[in-house]
Amino acid sequence: MLYMVELTDEILISLLQEAPRTANEIARIVGSHHFTVYKALMKLIVSGKPIRMKKIGRYEIFWYDFFDIRMKKIARELYGDTLTEEDFILIDLLEKNALNSESAVSIENYSKEYIKKHADEKRVVIEGNRVYLTEIGKKIAMGLKDVWGKKKKVNLQKSIVK
Repeated sequence: MLYMVELTDEILISLLQEAPRTANEIARIVGSHHFTVYKALMKLIVSGKPIRMKKIGRYEIFWYDFFDIRMKKIARELYGDTLTEEDFILIDLLEKNALNSESAVSIENYSKEYIKKHADEKRVVIEGNRVYLTEIGKKIAMGLKDVWGKKKKVNLQKSIVK
């Protein structure tokens, strides 16, 4: 006999923590329509929960990404709760879309010392009075942003040397 269960984020997450599942499988477990389950799962993904999806043939498999959670926890243990100004510069350049010489931003907005250090490590390119991210810098910035998110930007914006 099938019982209707209220479809909550917690129930979806706990089911995906047990095993990867399709929206149809979850719908059968909770007694809901598979489109309702699919929309709820997509909402969780968009909201930033560590749920991943992959289309395999005609099925879309959803799972809980424990690796993502562990990596974020390890990064926070290594770096602490806040980013340094040095790291924030990379995120700021990423958010300003400074990814090539055409979209480079003024170097005047940042600490010369940190920009030079990033340039020495091949994370940014300095062209005259403008700076932009390299591919390595972009990937590092995306990782930092993924771990700490945008909310830390407010705390760090004051520390950027103008």
